[in-house]
Amino acid sequence: MKGGLAAQQHTFIHQSQVNQAAVRASFKVAHILATHGKPFTDGDFVKQCILAVAEEVCPDKREALNGVSLSAPTMTRRVEELGDNVYEQLNEKASQFKFFALAMDESNDVQDTAQLLIFIRGVSASFEVSEELAALKSLKGTTTGEDIFVQVCKTMEDLGLAWSKLT
Repeated sequence: MKGGLAAQQHTFIHQSQVNQAAVRASFKVAHILATHGKPFTDGDFVKQCILAVAEEVCPDKREALNGVSLSAPTMTRRVEELGDNVYEQLNEKASQFKFFALAMDESNDVQDTAQLLIFIRGVSASFEVSEELAALKSLKGTTTGEDIFVQVCKTMEDLGLAWSKLT
C-alpha cells in the first residue's frame, strides 16, 4: 500500500512541477517580448519555432513544450503581472527612501496626446540609489504647470512619498 501511495503522490508532484515549469517558461517569453518591444501576438510564432526545434532535437519533450501557453491574451496577462510586480517593488523601495528627487519629461504621442513621464531617484538609509520610471500620465486637454503638478501629486500619493523628503 505504501508503494502505491508513493507512486500516486509522485504522479501529482511530477505534474505540478511540469505545470510550474510551463508557467515559468511563459513568463520568461513574456519578459523577452516586452523588453524587446515585440507584439504579444509573437508568442504564437515563438511557440511554433520552439515546437519545430523540439521535433528535431528532442521529440520526447515536444508534448511538455506544447503545454506552454504563449497566446496573445496570455502574454498580455503575463506582461501586466510583471509590470504590477515591478510597481510593487518600486513602492517597497520608495517607502525606504530617506530622500528622493523627481525628474519629468512631457511629449506628445502619435495621436497628439501629451504624455508626462515622471522619474524618481531615491536614496535609502544604506545609501542605495534607485532610479525608476515612477509614472506615465496622459494629460488630456491642456498641459499647464497646474496640470503637471496635479499629476505629480497623484504619483507621490500613489507611492506614499512625503513632500518633506523631496530634494
